[in-house]
Amino acid sequence: IKMKDLMKLLKKRKIRFKMSWTIKTKLMVTFLSIAIVPILIVGSFSYIVAENTVKKKVAVFSEQLLNQINMNVTSFINEYANKTTLVITNSNLADLMKDINNNSYSYESIQKSKEAEGILKSIANSDGNISTFCILQQDGKTLGTVDARSQDYIKNKLKNSPLYDEIRKNEDKVYWITGINDNSEIFLMREYKDAIRKSDNGVLIMSIKVNAFKSLFEKMNLDENNNIQIVDENKNIIFNYGNNGISGDTLSKIIEEVYNKDLYGNLVKDSSLIIFSSCSNGWKIVSEVPMNSLINDIRLSGIFTLIIGAVCGITAVVIGLYIARGI
Repeated sequence: IKMKDLMKLLKKRKIRFKMSWTIKTKLMVTFLSIAIVPILIVGSFSYIVAENTVKKKVAVFSEQLLNQINMNVTSFINEYANKTTLVITNSNLADLMKDINNNSYSYESIQKSKEAEGILKSIANSDGNISTFCILQQDGKTLGTVDARSQDYIKNKLKNSPLYDEIRKNEDKVYWITGINDNSEIFLMREYKDAIRKSDNGVLIMSIKVNAFKSLFEKMNLDENNNIQIVDENKNIIFNYGNNGISGDTLSKIIEEVYNKDLYGNLVKDSSLIIFSSCSNGWKIVSEVPMNSLINDIRLSGIFTLIIGAVCGITAVVIGLYIARGI
């Protein structure tokens, strides 16, 4: 074969190879587009819509759940506030307190003091969550049940504090004091005056164990992914439910932001859905739901869509190669 003929033959084969490769490429691209593009479009659209829908629905349901928690906590608060109201409106105790105040050092006064203590102790003993229930009189004496850990605070620190003076000036206000005894107790305090008998009986004090909230939350059978905090008016955490909460610094920022917003609502912070609500006494309940727990199932469906797309793509390539080879 001459060199000229050889060059022509190679040129013809090169053109034929280019034509063959062009046909293969076009077929594979066509089949890949038909197989993958619709799946990716439908899958992506479905993923985005499902994710947004789940977030909105979960936010709504979480707000409803938090409102129910709020109602339970408010009912809990009112229950103990009502116990103090029953004491203040107890006419028998009021009569005893008047006699005690008028004759503080007589034998009769001592006997009546014991009788008054019996009324307070019977209420305290009827509820295992109450550790202190007493009346702090003007002279610094206490009537009722006083927990050993609270004695120093009530008799020394409280009596000489601005808080004591403020309570004495606001007869109708109920004060909720936190941060005492290593945050293990919540104190309820209010002025105890009898306008009818014109007697100033002092300050009525009740302390409630914080663990009472734990029993309250456990009865609700909450999801393990929920992390719930009860925060007081000074932005201090009273009670924390849940073991997988966000870090302390982040939580402090969330609480600060929550107190700058409305009474209730939701926000997204550091990949977590934050829902908050306000109690009747100024406390706030803050619930944190990690976003990952909301969209894990949706992500699985997204991964499944990608796997189907990959299988369809491989099948399209094989079919394209087969047809191109046949052509």
